[in-house]
Amino acid sequence: MMKKVKKVTNKAARQTEKILLKDILFSPEKIIYLANLIKANYPNFQVHEFINTSSSACKSLELKARINCLAENLNKYIPENYESQLKILLSALPPPLDPNLCDNDFGDFIIAPFSHFVARYGCQIHYLNLSLEALYEITKRFSAEDAVRYFLVTFPEETLHTLQVWSRDDNYHVRRLCSEGTRPSLPWSQKINLPLNHSKVILDNLYSDTKRYVIRSVANHVNDIAKHDPQLAISYLHTWKLSNKQSKKEMDYLCTHGLRTLLKQGHAKALSLVGISKRLKFKLLEFTLQKQARLNNYVSFSITVQSKITATTLILYRVYFQHRLGGIKSQKVFRLKQLKIVKNTSVTISRKYKLNENATTRKIYKGKHALEILINGTSYGKKYFIVQ
Repeated sequence: MMKKVKKVTNKAARQTEKILLKDILFSPEKIIYLANLIKANYPNFQVHEFINTSSSACKSLELKARINCLAENLNKYIPENYESQLKILLSALPPPLDPNLCDNDFGDFIIAPFSHFVARYGCQIHYLNLSLEALYEITKRFSAEDAVRYFLVTFPEETLHTLQVWSRDDNYHVRRLCSEGTRPSLPWSQKINLPLNHSKVILDNLYSDTKRYVIRSVANHVNDIAKHDPQLAISYLHTWKLSNKQSKKEMDYLCTHGLRTLLKQGHAKALSLVGISKRLKFKLLEFTLQKQARLNNYVSFSITVQSKITATTLILYRVYFQHRLGGIKSQKVFRLKQLKIVKNTSVTISRKYKLNENATTRKIYKGKHALEILINGTSYGKKYFIVQ
């Protein structure tokens, strides 16, 4: 009888190769698609040279650098003056995104080099109106939120005036651009260094929008403001709430999402605006926390809360993290649940937190960690656990 041989495989070979987002958004197929859009509208376009040069260069670049690389190659392989180049690019645009949708219709990322091209080569006073109108068309296919910030920096007054007009546009992608592009702290984009209230007219036009895609952008904009001037953010939301121009559901979302940073900090006025009183006291009947957990697994915890009166409650939890050199030196607050607790009744909530060793936002290390329960901005106890 033949002895069964145990198969030995290399650990690395067994692991599925990780496909990065940048390689999906700017794959060779996407670059070919982009080249064909240009070729169909510019017969002299050296399509194969553009594809080969761009594909080769993009391999070693990060996502934003790939956008820049493709914009540079568009300029290289369309050797015309800026006005002629712009006509070619605008003619090559695919059809606008469906204006009847209401959310998360981001479009195709491969169109991003078009708006970057405009920002890089057309942010000049004699091209200003032409370039802004180009961004108006491009953002209907893929958001030009990053590109428009170059114009806000260089021509703040003219660009803000244009965005104020656009904030009344029929196309919700254009309306969202007005809020998203003017955010004080737009991720992965340059700072615009304008007063925090620079976009008030725009936000006043958009908070009552019918599209959640736009409302979410307004909320993110308000949250950016709240990080620097809590009172200004709260005053905006308070005024909008009193206007009754937005549905209760969307206004509640706008307040909760727009004040999320302040709510996690237990800011009394922010809590009050969403119907939560920081003065109310609750009883934490039970708080159990798994004492030991392993990397790349979960740590479990459970709480039971009771209230003497019927009250709206925002329950958060704060995780304290072990530093790579030892000691607990960082923390982050997470939303657990917002609910109404009926008088003299108890509510039990259980949750698991993933201890991801190689998370992009935070690396988890072995050692002592802690988890704290926060109810309406007040701490109700902290316990420790060990990550092995």
